[in-house]
Parts: sequence; structure tokens; C-alpha cells
Amino acid sequence: MNWIELVKKHWPNISNESANELLWNATCFPMGDAEIIEAQLIEAYTKSKGDVGYAIALVEEEMWEEFKRFKTMDILKNG
Repeated sequence: MNWIELVKKHWPNISNESANELLWNATCFPMGDAEIIEAQLIEAYTKSKGDVGYAIALVEEEMWEEFKRFKTMDILKNG
């Protein structure tokens, strides 16, 4: 099974282009292994109810929250 097929396993009727966009923007692809990426695909589908744009927006929001958290930790640590 290739990566696009893995996306389509959990995101029915998704186009190849959207599947590629989802892989790159809503998962740890290409750095993670298939098990982790598959779990992220399932979570993204569940949270977004199958809306690719919304799934990506949710992941970006989580990422920015983590950046803020790390920045706060660094400020507290280094004064």
C-alpha cells in the first residue's frame, strides 16, 4: 500500500491532490512511520468530519499552540 492509498483507506472519496496535501500538512509525513501517520489520519478525519481544509487548520492551530507553550517555557526558564 502506498501513502495515497493509506489516506484513501480512512478518507473515502478524497482526491489524490487532497490526499497529498493532507499527508504533508496534517501528519508527520514523511518523517513518521506508517502506524503513526495512519493514527494521525484517523484522528484528523474524526475531528474534521472529513473536511480536508478544516483538518489542516486544526493541525496548524495545535502546532501554533505548542510553539507558544515552548516559547513561554523558554522565557520562564531563561528570564
